[in-house]
Amino acid sequence: MTEAIKETGTTGQQAGDAASAALSNLTAHRMPALSPNNDYEAVDHPPHYGGKSDPFEPIKIIEALDLGFAPGSALKYLLRAGRKPGSPYVEDLKKAVWYLNREIERVEG
Repeated sequence: MTEAIKETGTTGQQAGDAASAALSNLTAHRMPALSPNNDYEAVDHPPHYGGKSDPFEPIKIIEALDLGFAPGSALKYLLRAGRKPGSPYVEDLKKAVWYLNREIERVEG
């Protein structure tokens, strides 16, 4: 990614803004909803992860890409940020960063 940024003349801030916009576009349609009987489903495909019918439900992406635990958890927290009742947006972002840092430390040894 660094080489692509150098080649295009894109600044780190512009790349970050583009990534943030892409994530917002991907998740904008996924807001918590009630199940047919008006109960909040907290275990089986909860709405803060998009629900069972959502092709972008984090577990589907994690399994399709065969991500490990830490990268998968980071993705999960990014995709649910601000959507899980009682879980603040920034807290989910911090959790994602924590898992990314853990994976970086594991890989770099």
